[in-house]
Amino acid sequence: MLKLFPADSVLCEEERLRQKVQSIGWPRVVVIPAWNLVLGAIPFLFLVVCAALLSPRLPEIWRSDHKLSVLGFVAVPLFILFAWLQDLRREVGNRSLLELGKLTVGRVTSQATVGGKSKRSQITYTFRDESGFERPGKGTDHSRKYQTGMPLIVFFDQSDPAKGVAACCTIWRLKSPDGEFLNLD
Repeated sequence: MLKLFPADSVLCEEERLRQKVQSIGWPRVVVIPAWNLVLGAIPFLFLVVCAALLSPRLPEIWRSDHKLSVLGFVAVPLFILFAWLQDLRREVGNRSLLELGKLTVGRVTSQATVGGKSKRSQITYTFRDESGFERPGKGTDHSRKYQTGMPLIVFFDQSDPAKGVAACCTIWRLKSPDGEFLNLD
């Protein structure tokens, strides 16, 4: 559908999000949907299976002339473990932002589709903190719906506004008092 006044629709969407932000009360219940828990556990399970299958064979491979193979057997799982722990660390920090942080409406400043076979939507955004300073942010848009210029909800730390996360860039979700997931899009 062609819109005659797209700027008006963006302003209406921004106002709708501002009203949604104001309606979210305390205490905030923050959870990870079950499907995201399953997907997050896959790399860990892969590491456990690799360790179980390879550990009995490592001394045999090490004694052979294929010492480079051992490096590959060790380096790949360590790289996966490192990446998984980095994601876990970031998401643990995001939980406290969603639970205790201030909410505001930001704006997407750029969007790019990145990655090889598994493409993801990488966005950058800005938001204003309580002092009126414009703060930058970036992350992977898990909803894959945001484009440049669109408004979005951002959670940030009042004491350190540089720490912030857009609602679409974390796997955590807010639940309403009746147990339903809140739609923050």
